[in-house]
Amino acid sequence: ADQSRAWQRWRDWQKSVGIDSDPFLRGFASADKHKLLGAFAMAVRNGRFSGDLQHPLAESTVRNSISYVAQTFRDHGERNPTKDEDGETSRLLQRLFRGLKNDDPNKRQQKALPVCVLRELAKRKFTEHETAVKQLAIGAFFFACRSCEYLLVPAAHTRRTTTLTLGNIRFFRQGAPLAHTQHDLDTADCVNLTFVFQKKDQKHDSVSQRASGDAVMCPVKQWAALVQRIHNYPGTSDNTTV
Repeated sequence: ADQSRAWQRWRDWQKSVGIDSDPFLRGFASADKHKLLGAFAMAVRNGRFSGDLQHPLAESTVRNSISYVAQTFRDHGERNPTKDEDGETSRLLQRLFRGLKNDDPNKRQQKALPVCVLRELAKRKFTEHETAVKQLAIGAFFFACRSCEYLLVPAAHTRRTTTLTLGNIRFFRQGAPLAHTQHDLDTADCVNLTFVFQKKDQKHDSVSQRASGDAVMCPVKQWAALVQRIHNYPGTSDNTTV
């Protein structure tokens, strides 16, 4: 989706400057291709394709747009238009990206959610919904999960990240796997999550956390409770999302 959107913006920009008859710039020398890509990058930066934009787009967004356009060139058997004769990113584009990054505002770091908030959240378990929120919030906390990895988020079908399913969650005791139906699943000494596909393009990344011994702030207890709660729902399978 991101690549096709970037390509459509490239084609729209080409039309606006009168070169839409040559989508892959076959009639231009390498140096001219770099200048044209630089001009397109500035159009992206200034939000020409982003509606009512209050601030310029970040350097990383502009760089990704150029990368997606270059990837489309490659997908059609064309040379990467961002490269020079030595196979390196052109000096012009390097300087452009460096300048954009220097002009970007400082990132505002989000504060981590303190454990005391999660403990308070755990006290709210009067309804099925509150129980589910508690289990997901605490379980995800130990794995630093992105929201799209364990929640239904807007436009989920356009995202590359795959939501966790019950089949992605495994429990072990002394190295031996435990079935989800085991009555003492919450006494396992380890829980393992497999992230099938992530934003960083890493596939089947498995991460393990050991039991903490805490009655509430324990990844094993929370994921075990979550798995067994969902398995009690009719029609549940290993493909059911968390």
